[in-house]
Amino acid sequence: RESFDGVVIASGGIRSGIDVAKALALGADCAGIALPLLKVAPEGPQKVVDFLEGIIGELKACMFLVGAESVEELKRVPIVITGKTGEWLRLRGLDPGKYARR
Repeated sequence: RESFDGVVIASGGIRSGIDVAKALALGADCAGIALPLLKVAPEGPQKVVDFLEGIIGELKACMFLVGAESVEELKRVPIVITGKTGEWLRLRGLDPGKYARR
């Protein structure tokens, strides 16, 4: 990450505020949520607003639970990578523990 000067955007599979929080904690600068918005868009603009407010509420709840008062603090919280993501990293020769010590 130190040698990369660009912006990291998490997209694909982001469906909730929890997914956004995970992406930010793993180092993304922002997250894109297209499909869930496209699904509610035909129901009208208020449904889109309600959906986004739900995403923001979930993100805020995650931040509260880990003690992060800002997105920048969320990017520095200790993390543990397990399950399919941890296995995916290990199969590619990467150490999931490295991310917890960033």
